[in-house]
Amino acid sequence: MGARQQTRAEAGNETRDRVLRLFTEMVAEHGYHGTAIGELARLAGVSKGAVLHHFGTKDGLLVAAGVNYIDRRDAELELAFERLDNAVDQFGAVVYSTILAQRDDRAASRAFGREFSIFKSDPRLQEVRDHRDRYVGRVTEMIERCVVASVLRRGNIDLALMQIYGMCNWTWAWYRPNGRLSAEEIARRFTRTLLAGLGPPLEGSGVKCEVDDATIVELLREANGQLASV
Repeated sequence: MGARQQTRAEAGNETRDRVLRLFTEMVAEHGYHGTAIGELARLAGVSKGAVLHHFGTKDGLLVAAGVNYIDRRDAELELAFERLDNAVDQFGAVVYSTILAQRDDRAASRAFGREFSIFKSDPRLQEVRDHRDRYVGRVTEMIERCVVASVLRRGNIDLALMQIYGMCNWTWAWYRPNGRLSAEEIARRFTRTLLAGLGPPLEGSGVKCEVDDATIVELLREANGQLASV
């Protein structure tokens, strides 16, 4: 017997995935406004009608790209928070997830980073904000656990959140995979800088802020493997 013939639904999903991947790469390189549906269709080997069939509009492509990116980061943290039993490592997982994505999910990270203002405010992208709110809620709860565990100082949790992501999210603008520092080393240094800045004085506090970097990296790889197999 020959190989199983691909179903129409499978072929459609394959086309949709290819179009979305190429769109994300184009936005990462040229920005949303510099990405044309006609050129996207040409590169994907489909008609403009096929692109619009799957996504409705160019905005629909941006929504899909944004939701998929956030959901991948959320799935990483869900697994990490489930497996890591202390607040310090959970804090490290947030930083590592964000920084390693600059290398391992590079096009989507660059696309999301350079078009963040659109994702944040455009009324047509409310679905992306809904998914981001769920993700931010997960991180906020982690910060609260860190405060309870005396890993972070008591204070404005929203400000702490902005400090973490203000530092991490702009990595897309300068990080290069072939640069002097690996993504793991950048994440390691960022984690310790943030813990030192946001945490209480460690001398005499009895709080141990030793981050299990290797376990965090392995868990994030496992999460990515699970996502790839879906």
